[in-house]
Amino acid sequence: MASMMFGLSGVIGLMIFTALAASAAAGAIRGEEIDHEAARGGDDGGDQGFRQALSAPGLWRLAVVLLIFHFGNAPISRLIAQQFSIELGSPFQTTAITTGVSQLSMIVMAALAPFALKRFGLPALFIVALAALPLRGALAGLTEGFVMVYPIQILDGVGAGLIGIATPIAAERILAGTGRFNTGLAAVMTVQGVGASLSNIAAGFLTKQGGYSLAYLAHGGVALLALIAFVAWRGLIAPSTPGRKKQNPAM
Repeated sequence: MASMMFGLSGVIGLMIFTALAASAAAGAIRGEEIDHEAARGGDDGGDQGFRQALSAPGLWRLAVVLLIFHFGNAPISRLIAQQFSIELGSPFQTTAITTGVSQLSMIVMAALAPFALKRFGLPALFIVALAALPLRGALAGLTEGFVMVYPIQILDGVGAGLIGIATPIAAERILAGTGRFNTGLAAVMTVQGVGASLSNIAAGFLTKQGGYSLAYLAHGGVALLALIAFVAWRGLIAPSTPGRKKQNPAM
């Protein structure tokens, strides 16, 4: 919307505004209101806690699932924006609509996620998020017309919005008691970033070989593997309670 109304300067202005708003929100947090022990996941086990965090079976399985998910998901929005920008000759409007719909859907799903988590549990959030992407790839690959951008990008928001909430909760449960939540989550996010980066190479190759439809179907199909892997590993990736109990300092 900002790009449609104000062009590139509008996008830059919006980024500056959101950065200042985020800084103001962070500055409003009072230090004495933070439970530092809880924020660190309980007792800090030092080097042992570090090794426990990175060797946790649930953590690396979570990383693998997210790598596959983002490998499938990352290029689809860009390909859709590129495809219809060329076909319709309106790159700014097409990109704004494509991005805006997914972002709005993402915000709505992120807002609903806490209620869904309490009602259905963490595994259900993952399953819905991971299932949205294969469906998205199928819609994008098998349908035509710009109107289909709306349901396709709504599904993008469903997947990304729920994954964005579910991932740190899963990491917190897996790493409880190690004192290495930030390290473990950062490792997971790094792995998923590798998947997202490599996906663009594959998407470009597939588009060149068989067109946009092939790329959509292939990446949606790859994402189906993430759903299958999660179902197989769900007990380790999304435990109902923290995976490690707090250790006795005297031990």
